[in-house]
Amino acid sequence: MVRQCIALVFASVVLMIAGCGGGGSSSTPPVTYNLNTFASGYVKAKHDYTLSAASNGNTYSAQLSQVPGSSSSCGTSKTSTTTVTVNISENGTLVDNDTYTRYYVLNPYKILCDYDATSGDVTIYANQEALPTAASIGDTGSFDTATIYYDTSLTTVFGTMTDTWTLNSGSGGNALFCADSVSNTNNGDVTESDCYSIDAGGNVHGLTVKLLINGVTLNFQ
Repeated sequence: MVRQCIALVFASVVLMIAGCGGGGSSSTPPVTYNLNTFASGYVKAKHDYTLSAASNGNTYSAQLSQVPGSSSSCGTSKTSTTTVTVNISENGTLVDNDTYTRYYVLNPYKILCDYDATSGDVTIYANQEALPTAASIGDTGSFDTATIYYDTSLTTVFGTMTDTWTLNSGSGGNALFCADSVSNTNNGDVTESDCYSIDAGGNVHGLTVKLLINGVTLNFQ
């Protein structure tokens, strides 16, 4: 089950630059990123990606898509929705697929729950933290924690999950935003890291997804 792919890919960054000056001199102001606006803008748009990886003579592809949906609810909370589909192939043969709907609120952006149409499991999020409105290179933070249930009855726990983020220097003067997920489930532990190269204008120049497929850690790009 690929949980964090795409849903944490953010399509635009709002660059906040504080001016400074006086006395006939100036200096380069610090660059900060409004990650909350960054996230909110992404989830409201349709996206499609095709990534590839190779390991031990095998080739892999990942087709990722996101389609915003209608308003709905998670528990007693009214939400927006986005449906995410992930297909993973090895040497041209489908080896993993997942389709789930994410329920979230905006201002600030926070995920409330996921419903997985492929497995039937339900993920309930807690301890959500709003993304900062002025993140700098080197900043890190927490997205949330979550409990994964086998079905909509929410009676039997399948696992738990912790989501965090980092903003680091990237190549070519770009920044590197990474969304990291650690899941502890009855099927074993799963880790995933989705990293995006972004420039000061808010454009995405590269995406890499690091995850475990059939016991092999793959770097999709």
